[in-house]
Amino acid sequence: MASVGHLTLLLFLLLLPILTKKQNKNIPPSPPKLPFIGNLHQLGSLFRQSFCQLSKRYGPVMLLHLGNVPVLVVSSAEAARVVLKIHDLNSCSRPPLVAAEATMGSFCAAEYFPYMGWIVDMLSGLNQRRERIFQELDNFFQRVIDDHLGPERTKQEQEDIIDVLLKTVKEQTGFGAALLTENNIKAVLLNMFLGGVDTGAITIVWAVAELAKRPELMKKAQAEVRTCIGNKGKVSESDTDQLQYLKMIVKETLRLHPSAPLLLPRETISHFKINGYEIFPKTLVQVNAWAIGRDPEYWKDPEEFIPERFLDSSIDFKGQHFELLPFGSGRRVCPAIYMGTTTVELALANLLYCFDWKMPNEMEEVDINMEEAAGLSLTLSKRTPLNLVPVVHHCTT
Repeated sequence: MASVGHLTLLLFLLLLPILTKKQNKNIPPSPPKLPFIGNLHQLGSLFRQSFCQLSKRYGPVMLLHLGNVPVLVVSSAEAARVVLKIHDLNSCSRPPLVAAEATMGSFCAAEYFPYMGWIVDMLSGLNQRRERIFQELDNFFQRVIDDHLGPERTKQEQEDIIDVLLKTVKEQTGFGAALLTENNIKAVLLNMFLGGVDTGAITIVWAVAELAKRPELMKKAQAEVRTCIGNKGKVSESDTDQLQYLKMIVKETLRLHPSAPLLLPRETISHFKINGYEIFPKTLVQVNAWAIGRDPEYWKDPEEFIPERFLDSSIDFKGQHFELLPFGSGRRVCPAIYMGTTTVELALANLLYCFDWKMPNEMEEVDINMEEAAGLSLTLSKRTPLNLVPVVHHCTT
């Protein structure tokens, strides 16, 4: 009996690779994985870049295993359309990720429920909240001008824009010094405007950095704002509709530097197919918006910052054009998409209107470091702080 049992076990082990291969023949392509860790050894500190490199070999629909968690990585606009539009309902839940909940808030990280779309609409229409946010923006810029950029301030105080913003936020919000460190300055800034999400502040930093590296674009953007606003003293929300070049700058910034380079992970709740591949429930889905925004199939000179590419273009970031997905699409589109973009436009317009931006000390434009921060954060921050010299423009009042 023992020998029969041994023979049965041996036969099972011999047939196991064949049975497994047959069962998994329609799963998406995947790099070879190791026991226990899966494909983790093939990923660097910047997952978005590692996913992008692997997808060039294994395709825009690729299956990885992070430990024992199956992860569907989507890296093309067409594949993203299939997942986020055609199979939106099949993949609209969230995995139980503590990091995601801490970063994006419990609502964004919650599992899908039937009335979620209604709540998103409700959040998008809070006009009273919007007015309060824009009033805080007005107060913020006025305090920077009045309190921190006067002639009595030293050159060093005027050079470090991060310190200037830090002092202003501390005074306006009453946050203790312990909360205001360099690592969370962007989050605190946006807490003033969006109630806790730092993506808008990150986008503004990237936009100013890109413009500072290209003085001709900076001058063009400032000329548009200052011609439109004249001597009003500040840009208001209604003014931003006239600032078409500014809107192109925001679009281009979101393309090259999406604040969430890997869209907040989804989790499949039912079986579906994509490109003929079988996708099963409880699969984590990562859409690589960073890679899609730099795909030469959709973008000419994809690594270059060219706002003019959106001139006479219908492409937008509201979730209907899948080559530009900084806020996602479908049922789990970012609920703050309107508030976030409007606030970014208003803040950036005032930065361009109120200040001229100079390089500190002996630095030149080419010295601005545009490397992305590493780590497991869901947002895309600059690796090094942006330090510029703000000079109050004569048109301000």
